[in-house]
Amino acid sequence: MQKNPPLQNLPLPPQNPPPIPSTMPPPSHRPTYTPAQITSYYTHISLSPTTAAFPSTSIHHDPQTALNFLTKLQKHQITTVPFENLSLHYSPHHSISLDPAALFEKIVEHGRGGYCMENNCFFGTVLRTLGFTVYSAGARVNQLGASGKEGEEYHSWLVHCSLVV
Repeated sequence: MQKNPPLQNLPLPPQNPPPIPSTMPPPSHRPTYTPAQITSYYTHISLSPTTAAFPSTSIHHDPQTALNFLTKLQKHQITTVPFENLSLHYSPHHSISLDPAALFEKIVEHGRGGYCMENNCFFGTVLRTLGFTVYSAGARVNQLGASGKEGEEYHSWLVHCSLVV
């Protein structure tokens, strides 16, 4: 049996490591939707005109108003836009697109839903358009496997989540 080297002999990371370049564009370069597209989206999810009249400047000045609006928006989003994977199974290309324009067309114009990554990328773009700061992240469900045996877990990425700040 091979012994692990003592901790004091292991190399240490540099005190000031060089920054890791990000592939994520800065917020000013991330895609957003037009006001006309947001209006169509509000109609699609049946958001009332008074609720939809939310000014994006309120996000930064009145957190409670922003939270109330976000709560209503999320409720309308999840009750209107279904999780579905029909494109992967029943389209000639068996693929999905995370392009915001393609997602808008699929979800709003065609009344479809999508995989969690599609729905969250779409909703994240809506929220960014409205002035929210959105961080997207991958996630996975860590639970007992299909057999129910302890120690058997799912090891693939199963969901995509968006964090709103």
